[in-house]
Amino acid sequence: MKKLIMMVVAVVCATCLSASAAFTAPTAAQIAQAAANPAALATLLQGATAQQAADVVRVVVTAALGLGLSADALNTRIASIVSASFTAVSTPAPGAPVITSATFAAALGTSLGSSPGLSQNGAVIAVVETAVASAGGGHAAGAALVTSFSQALNASVAAHLPAKGYEIQQ
Repeated sequence: MKKLIMMVVAVVCATCLSASAAFTAPTAAQIAQAAANPAALATLLQGATAQQAADVVRVVVTAALGLGLSADALNTRIASIVSASFTAVSTPAPGAPVITSATFAAALGTSLGSSPGLSQNGAVIAVVETAVASAGGGHAAGAALVTSFSQALNASVAAHLPAKGYEIQQ
């Protein structure tokens, strides 16, 4: 009986540990692969929370900027990355956290806002906003997602600005 109880406790503990450790941060090679092929994001985002998924997307978008693509090709690639990420988080693996589109849009805004290189790149932000709107499906739903994204982006950018009175030393 003691052995059975110990075995049940071990199985429960193992299950808890595996559920909490379901997300593994992607390697640099996986990030590069996802930048080249956005469909690869689905496996990278398995088990991720909204913020973890958004942080992965931020890194993949940054990697895409370094691919040397033409402006049109880059815009298409970034839109594909965002679209693939919304698809991936909206269809989680069994046992993975359920992430709503609005929650993910806000997490994406927060993550992009934390990156000066991305948050200050108007072309990237415009493409991401358009892709976020498309992820909403309809006009009202898309507008609501863009609002969630934009509000989080603006709050994140404001939080990362230098303190008032800060002067840049020359």
